[in-house]
Amino acid sequence: MGESEIDANLQNIHDYPKFVWTSLPVYRERAEYRREYTAMGRNDHDTEFREGCIAMTTPIVADSGNPAVFTVLQAGRGIAALLVVLFHTTLLFASKKYWGVKIGGGLFGFGYAGVEFFFVLSGFIILYAHERDIDNPRSVWRYLGKRFRRIYPIYWLITLALTAVVLMTRDFHRALIPNSFLLIGAHTGAVLAVAWTLFHEVLFYLIFAVLIVNFRVGLIAFGLWFIACIASLFGSVPHYSFAPLNLLFGFGMVAALASSRLRLQNWLWWAGIVGFGLVGVADVRFGFGATSPIIFAYGLAAAVFVAGGASAERAGRIAAPVALCRLGDASYVLYLIHYPILSVLAKFWHRVPSLASMAPAPTALLFVGICVFAAVVIHRWIERPLMALLAVRESPTTTRPCLTTTAVPPSAP
Repeated sequence: MGESEIDANLQNIHDYPKFVWTSLPVYRERAEYRREYTAMGRNDHDTEFREGCIAMTTPIVADSGNPAVFTVLQAGRGIAALLVVLFHTTLLFASKKYWGVKIGGGLFGFGYAGVEFFFVLSGFIILYAHERDIDNPRSVWRYLGKRFRRIYPIYWLITLALTAVVLMTRDFHRALIPNSFLLIGAHTGAVLAVAWTLFHEVLFYLIFAVLIVNFRVGLIAFGLWFIACIASLFGSVPHYSFAPLNLLFGFGMVAALASSRLRLQNWLWWAGIVGFGLVGVADVRFGFGATSPIIFAYGLAAAVFVAGGASAERAGRIAAPVALCRLGDASYVLYLIHYPILSVLAKFWHRVPSLASMAPAPTALLFVGICVFAAVVIHRWIERPLMALLAVRESPTTTRPCLTTTAVPPSAP
């Protein structure tokens, strides 16, 4: 085996005969290896303890051939979340209640497609990370615990903060408050407007849990679910559970299978980006909106990018810049907080004459910057410590090799 100075750790000067320095070490023998890895000088900025392993955010390929984190997909998450922010900023500034101006000529009118990307990415990550858990009922509680920790704690904090404000400022259907916290049931009128996507995510996670408990039953459940979603294309959608949008989770699962089982061309991820961009241009130019054909076009392009990007990064062909990966780390928080922040900023701006007189375009950029900054701060100082606090430490006898560590919803956004 060769060696490389890429991302070399100068503090790691010792020889470790019982394991290879990889981006995804697994404590298979003794818990004391945790101390040895930690002593190599990795700090909490680039190291997280997850499910009995240390997950490095650097794009090094582990000895299993699977990166600890697909940096390209992590960057994609960040860009998708940013697209959603730009989309809502565009709508805000176009509102006659505020500026009544189309920022950039409506360039980011396709930004809602960031949600489509997240659904595809969720399908990919969940299958990729938990494929070996399928038909293993003992793994289901660990799986559900991981999903719970990833979705609910920071979401509850933000929703709790908003609930009191919402109840005081507008007529709110109190019966929807339990739904808003559980992310199950009706999502129309939820406390956090963007939380509607999380209802879809939670449904997908629950059906995948059936697949973990029993492969055949889970396969039937997925088949019936997707058939019902397809049937909704030819009539009204009775419930979000059967919305055609849910089919994008299937797109992501197919991408995961293709990436792990087929030899994909290294340029495929570029084809996904180009395809996604072309659909966006056509969407903005002709005003298609979120119709089913456009949703599936975005989903197909996203699936090509995800499968191609994962395959290329596994082969060591590509790696995303650290800054975009950091944006991806904070993407879930960015998705959750940007809508209320934009609303507060708009109201405040129009109450201060000197601020209201500012040009719309720079103001819009400032708003987006504030959202991103707030998300990074909350992720770094609240979300990450909270997840670390809630993380379940597995004993060395139950630890299994990890496939990936950041199966992030909604992939919410």
